[in-house]
Amino acid sequence: MEIESKYTVTEQFDSDTLASLDLSPYHLRPLQDTRHHDVHLDTADHRISARKCGVRIRREADGTSKLTFKTQGQYSGGIHQREEIEEEVASNAEFEMDQWPQHIASRVRELAGDEPVVAMFEIKIRRRAWAVERDGNVIGELAFDDGNIIAGERTEAVCEIEVEIKDNGTHADLEELGRRLMDLLPLRPESRTKRHRGMDLLKAPIPNP
Repeated sequence: MEIESKYTVTEQFDSDTLASLDLSPYHLRPLQDTRHHDVHLDTADHRISARKCGVRIRREADGTSKLTFKTQGQYSGGIHQREEIEEEVASNAEFEMDQWPQHIASRVRELAGDEPVVAMFEIKIRRRAWAVERDGNVIGELAFDDGNIIAGERTEAVCEIEVEIKDNGTHADLEELGRRLMDLLPLRPESRTKRHRGMDLLKAPIPNP
């Protein structure tokens, strides 16, 4: 289960300042920066997104590909919650459901029927991440994402902070961290996931040359 809060950055700020924020009793420990290249999949007639689900391929820097299936989520009080299943797949099997792990392929086939999946849009971001600790225990992960959603000739910038519960974290931690972050940074809660934003971008007019 994925449980997280999302915040859009409303004014430019230096992400280096995140590490120096006083979030007591929470402390941030830097993790390795990463670059994500995500390809979101659906049938040509959008059968998967019509059921509020999502399928994503994340192409890692080491050449591996990770397949993720997310169910319809709930959004309440600034918190996103949804089932998430993730497995590694061969790079040459990204669009081949018969070569996916069965427990993901069967869920997708229930939605897609006999229709193949195709690329809908891409997301390319740089992610800076920190483990969130309380009393020496990891309770979550904070990530600053900066990049773009790309849907053909349409693009939309991504500049947001995500806080996800890990290990010993609770909803109360997520809510308290959100309050502290919004007190200290130019943020507003984001009700849309990147997948929602990508699907909305597909429907937007193509910009004039």
